[in-house]
Amino acid sequence: MALRANEAEEQTLHVTTDPIEEEGFTLLASGGSKPLFDIVFIHGLQGHPESTWTYVENVQEDQVTPYDNQTEYDDKDEDLRDIYNSTFAVLFFGTPHRGSDWVGLGRFLEKAVSALGFSTEDYNLKALQANSEILLILRESFAKMLDREAFFITSFQESQSFKSIKGLDSKIVENDSSGLDHKHERKQGISSNHVDMCKFAKHGRSYREYQDKVRREIHRHTERMSQESMEQKQSCIEALRACAVTRIREEQVDPAHARTFHWLLKTGTGPDSPRLLEWLSKQFGVFWIQGRPGSGKSTAMKFLLHHPQTMESLNMTSGTDGWSIAGVFFTDRLGQVERSWKGILASMLHQLVSQVVALQGMIIPFSLKETIVSNEAKAFKEVLHKWDIESLQKALLFCKNQQIVHFKMCYFIDALDENNEEERHRRDVIEYLVQLATSSTDQGYGIIKVCAASRPENDLSELLSSYNGFKMHEWTRSDIETYVLDKLGQHPPMKDYTCSSNKVIQQRAKRLMEQIVHKAQGVFLWVRLIVQDLRDSLTNGLALSIEDLEERLEQTPEKLREFYALILKRIPTQSRRDSYVIFESVLHARKPLKLLDIWLVLDSRKMTHSKELFKRRVSLTDDQIRSIHDSGLALEKRIRTCSGGLLEVKLPLSSQLEEKISERPFDGDSNYGQPKMRHPNDLALGDSAVHALENQEYFQPPNYTPQWMDLNLCRVQVLHQTVREFLGEPLILTSLLSGEEEQSGCIAAEDNADYIFLSAYLFWLQISREGHRKLNSNFRLYTGSFLFWHAKNADKLKAQFYVSILDEIDNILSSEHNSNWIAHFYSIDVFSQDYVDFLSFAVAKGLLNYVEQKLKDDPSLVSRHIGRPLLRLSIIPRGMHGQLSSVNTDMLELILKYNADVEEVFEGYNALQSLVLDAISPGWDETNLQKAMSMLLKYGANPNGVFTGLSSVPFIFYPLVTSRSLPKQQYSIVKCLVEHGAHLEVFNKSYGRFIDAALQQTTFNAVAAEWIWLFNHGLKIHSASVAELYSAENKHHALRTKICRNAAYYTPRARLKAAKFNPQWSFAEKYLNAPRR
Repeated sequence: MALRANEAEEQTLHVTTDPIEEEGFTLLASGGSKPLFDIVFIHGLQGHPESTWTYVENVQEDQVTPYDNQTEYDDKDEDLRDIYNSTFAVLFFGTPHRGSDWVGLGRFLEKAVSALGFSTEDYNLKALQANSEILLILRESFAKMLDREAFFITSFQESQSFKSIKGLDSKIVENDSSGLDHKHERKQGISSNHVDMCKFAKHGRSYREYQDKVRREIHRHTERMSQESMEQKQSCIEALRACAVTRIREEQVDPAHARTFHWLLKTGTGPDSPRLLEWLSKQFGVFWIQGRPGSGKSTAMKFLLHHPQTMESLNMTSGTDGWSIAGVFFTDRLGQVERSWKGILASMLHQLVSQVVALQGMIIPFSLKETIVSNEAKAFKEVLHKWDIESLQKALLFCKNQQIVHFKMCYFIDALDENNEEERHRRDVIEYLVQLATSSTDQGYGIIKVCAASRPENDLSELLSSYNGFKMHEWTRSDIETYVLDKLGQHPPMKDYTCSSNKVIQQRAKRLMEQIVHKAQGVFLWVRLIVQDLRDSLTNGLALSIEDLEERLEQTPEKLREFYALILKRIPTQSRRDSYVIFESVLHARKPLKLLDIWLVLDSRKMTHSKELFKRRVSLTDDQIRSIHDSGLALEKRIRTCSGGLLEVKLPLSSQLEEKISERPFDGDSNYGQPKMRHPNDLALGDSAVHALENQEYFQPPNYTPQWMDLNLCRVQVLHQTVREFLGEPLILTSLLSGEEEQSGCIAAEDNADYIFLSAYLFWLQISREGHRKLNSNFRLYTGSFLFWHAKNADKLKAQFYVSILDEIDNILSSEHNSNWIAHFYSIDVFSQDYVDFLSFAVAKGLLNYVEQKLKDDPSLVSRHIGRPLLRLSIIPRGMHGQLSSVNTDMLELILKYNADVEEVFEGYNALQSLVLDAISPGWDETNLQKAMSMLLKYGANPNGVFTGLSSVPFIFYPLVTSRSLPKQQYSIVKCLVEHGAHLEVFNKSYGRFIDAALQQTTFNAVAAEWIWLFNHGLKIHSASVAELYSAENKHHALRTKICRNAAYYTPRARLKAAKFNPQWSFAEKYLNAPRR
């Protein structure tokens, strides 16, 4: 039975007049179209859904956002999991958590007990006896839920005795039984006996008691729910935003050139229209824009996303319900998120709930909850929301199919072919998008359209060819003509030819531009490159006549890849090492590089080759600061020259502008940080730039040439995805260095991107803080995990130079902070004893070569007595925020090789015990886990050790192995311990014997041969385990039918108990060595 509260304050809900069902669920009152929360009434044993409750007043609350309890979960106990996640508070009325003495009386007064509401079935009476074992188990399980703060409870206790049976005068459920005595519980007394305590009249004393106690508790819980649901919503949305694709890729896409792409907006359904507007205004489903690499698909998607006619077309037939639009851009040019299906889904959901706010509360149950647990106290600290692909897909489909909130959303998804999924998974991506797009048969209140762009890959064509769409390269000829005439035809040296008085020269110039259009075959990128190449040739004197231009065009391959190879070949020899370094840096950076990053990379390379990198701290004068600030244009030109135009320098949109606009270039100490323009005529720094930021416009108009470039704002990026793919091919970049004589002191490892970044970071640290301040940058590229990302990759190359860089970085930061600079400098939320210095962090992060070099220099470091032992850090490494990471067996083997003490106790545990307690959890690399255990046992760890941990009561640690969730792997772990001397028959007061835990755990899935191995190595079935083994519910049915018919596997006492289940046993099998009765 349930009552659903609605939004209307002081509105009386209409209670149903329909009969209340004896069984099942009856809705008493509806909260309207947008219910806020449900109150569910559950009666006790032998109670009645109507007579148990005589009167319930409605609840008015207009600030509570509900957790929708229609959410589906893919879980072993799906229904129970749904109830658990949807419950916010529980009100108990005289619930016998510890049983009742009246149950014992019920065995003699069966009729009286039945009248009280107790079932007289034996199993019910047994379960409700005071302090019964079943109630103990339920109480402990429920207490764990309360520990997690999953919900809060109020326990109402009867204040009057039950006197309906002559001669008896006592409470049916005493106060010590009706309360759980938990910190999240509040107790209230009700002035009634057990039978009447939840029956409230409409007037009088019981009505006032309901108002003062029950209703007040309901309001207390709902007020808390309002606050916590808001916090949960914020946490959920923040987790969603964190894993969503950023807008960086959208910013990397050039805006459409003037007077291009307007054919996209042609109306009608004839051959001169791509029929996109027809789909936007009248149709549903998916629209597929396919095109060759470089044909302008991304530019077209950006054009549609921001053009006002797109929204006008969507709203043409929508009436008062307007559409929302969202753009999502796959890319392989940035990090993992930007090219992952998870990142795209998160971006789609985040943009949806940001524009349709009413959906935010509905998606909360879909997010995964992660509880951060303290290692020392095992106490719950914080619940974090997380998202994975499955939860994101379910949430998006739920938003579409729900029937509460109306919305219309059109997604523009670019570069589907660039996601990092395998081909078979990419098919799943397309099938999901097709499922997400609304069809004519959908009944949900969400209407979704999907406009997707990609290359015409075979798997995509197979799935999308039947949908509306067009081929991009078949429609761009007129745009290419416009671009060539504007960009090349209007270039002053070229204009001399097109406007020449010599008609032959004039015709040849026009024919040259026509040839460009023809050879392009609809590929806009090819046109852009050849136009830029011809413009540069004219500007730099490489082409002195129309014949030179014609020859250069003739030599240019029509295929992009061949064109890229020609561009690299044309890079001047003296610039090739810089070319390699710049390419390597841009391709392997974890975040887009700024011009300042490139300056640091190139200057640190000079210092590396001259051996100055480790010799001094850098103090920059004001003149040097000014020179650096003013080097933007020269640096941009250097990048263009060194990359042949395959890299470009861009100014970002406001959405990604992290730096403050008011932080202008350094112009002397007195003016530092003031909003002063260094170049008044420069758009990039003027008031119009601020206006452009606020309106999300580009700083850089298509034909604008800035006279100053901010090193902190301008990004360096790959021109196109096809360029990244080409440069990523084997030997392409190294060909830039072929034939070049090695510089003195230069080694191959120093050309690796990770070494390049570490050197640049060291150079940055050597610049004084005052220099950092004047350069207006925090060098954010290397904050947090980025330094250690590159250190981990560089470690694999095993170069001494790398160790020297890390040592120098450690020295500088230790001198500025302390040896524990890692936690201080990078705001790492870890326990202070974990990372007392850089060596301990290097062990935890797996910097194997670095640690080996340090231990070679000083073997005694392995047994130092500061902080957490290195051996323990190699077993249980922690991430940047204290979460456990998978065991690193290579690091463990290294530490053991240097004679680490395997029996050293830290925080109550030795190394093996710590591994068993902390490392065995779902998601770990279980093969590495078994390998780590074998290593520790090989080096002398005791598999039968006794430990106390942080508790004062000692217990055997071994049975804990079977209490962890390692499906299909527990047997191998147990076998590993037994092979090294673990005793299977050891007894533990908390967990019993191994056989007890194994029979109770649903995750111990040993097959018959594995069980036989365990029995042959000392395992026995004890009398306490017989009932569990032969119970009807036990999952080990095959075990008892195939294996446990062998009497030798039982202890003598257990054999006597199991004999009735094994009538085939002989007299000797039953009673041989049996104990006397």
